[in-house]
Amino acid sequence: MSAVRVRHHPPVVLVVQAPGNQGRNLLARHMDSDDSHHPRFHKLIDYLTRIPAIETNCSPSRGLGSGLADGTWWIKFSINPSHLLAWHVVQELGHVLNYLSVHERLPTTFKPVSPPPYLNGGPCDCLSWLIECSIGAMKPGTVADWLEARLPKPVDDLSQWPARTSDDLR
Repeated sequence: MSAVRVRHHPPVVLVVQAPGNQGRNLLARHMDSDDSHHPRFHKLIDYLTRIPAIETNCSPSRGLGSGLADGTWWIKFSINPSHLLAWHVVQELGHVLNYLSVHERLPTTFKPVSPPPYLNGGPCDCLSWLIECSIGAMKPGTVADWLEARLPKPVDDLSQWPARTSDDLR
């Protein structure tokens, strides 16, 4: 058996049993590249990583996961629950991605995802957020444009976000 790194957030090591190194070589050609996301995700990932409270790291994936399958796509990331703007970020993303208006609905869903908490810890350890798109024709870059047009500008300027009040915690 050989260990192979696969692209997930948080990082996971998958053990694969394959004759010789064929399984390792097949995955290694794709996974050991410097860029761990399909090019169609770059614009959206660049935008999301600028949003306060979204956690990033120095890995090639920048701490985000992404995938394409059967005409759909998804991006998974973490929001730091102790960040002052965490709930504002959730509210803004939920508004635009889930239900902008009756007449301007995107084919996207923004939702929390978690492995079983009794096995993995609480929200600070394992809670992730997922953007899913049910229509492959809606490109991630277009979703980035919609977010950029509707979230505070510039998105990485903390002063452009609403000030946190005691009402945010109720």
